[in-house]
Amino acid sequence: ATNDSDANSKRSTETVEDKAGPPVSSVAERVAAAASAAVARVVASGAGHPVPKTATEFETAWKTFRGDVVAQGAYLSALDPISLPVLFKNSMTGPLLCGVLVAIASGVAETDTERALALMEAVTTVPRFDMSVMLLPRRERAAL
Repeated sequence: ATNDSDANSKRSTETVEDKAGPPVSSVAERVAAAASAAVARVVASGAGHPVPKTATEFETAWKTFRGDVVAQGAYLSALDPISLPVLFKNSMTGPLLCGVLVAIASGVAETDTERALALMEAVTTVPRFDMSVMLLPRRERAAL
């Protein structure tokens, strides 16, 4: 009877492990690898994209990463959060705001939650942030 219970125990453990998916460490390794690859893409394609000094420089670089939230997150991570209000001044549009917030939440937060929080807090201090949020279309506002 003991052998039967040991066999059942092993089968139930195998079933749980099979359904649980890969170990957490391998998931973390895959996330880290994806982030590293994104940083490499940013560095490779961003050779002409130094840390921006103006909103125009930021938007020019930002457009090259369109559709790649991880690369956008890596680009945002290179910025000093304290510099965002000075960088954007009054020029942060609703679509740009929405894209930045999505990139922070999806691209930065996956690898560095403290950095994501600092960037989120800094975005809220950009002049006209409240107005930009109010002018977002309802669907985008709901997504945020």
